[in-house]
Amino acid sequence: MKYIFRSLAVLIFILATTSFSLYAKKTEIRLLLEKGQKFEYQILGAFKAESKLGDKPIVIEQKMELTMDQEVIDKLPNGNYLIQADYKRFTLEINSGSKTQKYDSNLSNNQPWFNKLLSGLTKLSLKYEVSPLGIVSNLKGFEEFIKDKYLHEEIVNLIKEFGTDRIISQMFNYIPKVKVEPGDHWTTIGTMPELNNLLYDINYSLTEVTAENCKLDLQANFKYASDKKVIQEGKSLRVEEKGVQKGNVSLDSKNNMPLLSTVNQSTEMLIFSKDTITKAEEVSQMKMSFKTTTKLVK
Repeated sequence: MKYIFRSLAVLIFILATTSFSLYAKKTEIRLLLEKGQKFEYQILGAFKAESKLGDKPIVIEQKMELTMDQEVIDKLPNGNYLIQADYKRFTLEINSGSKTQKYDSNLSNNQPWFNKLLSGLTKLSLKYEVSPLGIVSNLKGFEEFIKDKYLHEEIVNLIKEFGTDRIISQMFNYIPKVKVEPGDHWTTIGTMPELNNLLYDINYSLTEVTAENCKLDLQANFKYASDKKVIQEGKSLRVEEKGVQKGNVSLDSKNNMPLLSTVNQSTEMLIFSKDTITKAEEVSQMKMSFKTTTKLVK
C-alpha cells in the first residue's frame, strides 16, 4: 500500500511539473520567412455612413476588394526581409440612395472619373523592408502615385480605411516585442490617414496557440478633434470624431504571417457649423461603420 501511495505521489508530481512547464511556455511571435515565398491576400472592405439632411436620412454604402501579391525577394544582412508587393484587381461599389456606381480594374467600361482616380492603384509595384518584429521601413513605389496631392487625398477619402500605404505599413503591427502566452496583452500603435494621421493604441491579446496557428483578439478606442476651423460656403466648420475597433487575427504558426484578420470599426462624427455672418450654430451627426477582412488566398 505504501508503494502505491509513493507511486501516486511521484505521478502527481510529474503531472504537476509537466502541466506547469506547458502552461508557462511562452510563444515568440516573429516573422520567419524564406526567400522566394509568395503570399496572395484578398482584402475586403465594407463601409456605411448614416446622417440626416433635415428629417431625411442619408445612407451611403461602399464595398471594396483588393487582391495583393507579396513575394519575399531577399533576406538582408540587417536581418530584415525585402518584400515586393503588387496590387492586382481592385473593385469598388458605391450605393447612395437609388444611385449605384461601380469600378472594376479588370473592366474597360468604367466611368472616366473612376478610371482617372483609381486606375493607378493596380499599377503599383512596391518594395519594402520588414523586420522579424513587423516594423516596416524603406517603403518605395508610391512616389509617382502620390505626386498629385489632391488626387492622393481624394483616394484616401474615397477608400477610407484602405488608405494607400496603410495596408503595408500596418499589416504586421500585431507582433509583440516580448514572448507571450494565452491571456497575455500588449499594445501597438495604429495610424489613421483620414484623421490627419491620428495615432492611437491598439490592444492585442493572445487567445490560443496550436501547432497550426496563433489566434489574437484586438480592441481600440480613438478620438479626434480638428485643430483648426475650415471656412466653407460662408460657414465655419469644426469636426470631432470618436470610435471603437474590435477584431481578431489568425496567424500561421510556421511563419506568423496573417491567415485571416477581421476588424470592425464604428465611428461617430459631430460636425459643428457656425454661420460667419449671423453667427447661428448647428450641430450635425454622422455614424459610420467599417469592416475590413484580410484573407490569405494562397
